[in-house]
Amino acid sequence: MTPRTHAIMDYQTTDSCPILKNEELEARGRARDRWLISWIPSLPEGDRELVRAVVERGTPEREVAELQGLPLSAVRARVRRLKHRLRSPVFRVVAARSAEWPEDVRAVARACFLRGMSIRAAAGSLGLSYHHARTLRGAATHLARAVVERAARPRPAPDAPGRARA
Repeated sequence: MTPRTHAIMDYQTTDSCPILKNEELEARGRARDRWLISWIPSLPEGDRELVRAVVERGTPEREVAELQGLPLSAVRARVRRLKHRLRSPVFRVVAARSAEWPEDVRAVARACFLRGMSIRAAAGSLGLSYHHARTLRGAATHLARAVVERAARPRPAPDAPGRARA
């Protein structure tokens, strides 16, 4: 047995076991999920309803799988992929700022990053060649990363040397 197994077995109830019950980690998970909820409206309708059911309303994935007639593993994988997409900085930039981009770049970015389509599927739905869609997706990725990097850059103090004064 491992030391962790011994530690768990030494406790008579799970309420007093720090390994099994970690309220701090649970609180962090709930805070992260609340943050994800703010980006749910950017998802397509079907994905939006699934994430709302599991994350916002707390419906067990098993229940969602039974209602949809899908295997539990498929629902779990889909929820995991959607959460991963929501956490992506590129997703957030495309959702918030893509209206400022050229129309073709915006269309491919929304198809790939917001709707989760592959480049091939996006190209087919938009009537573009695969290579053109790949180029436009690369441009969208570049634009989004530039926004993220600019936002992460520390801003100089108002009285920093080299800064123009009014």
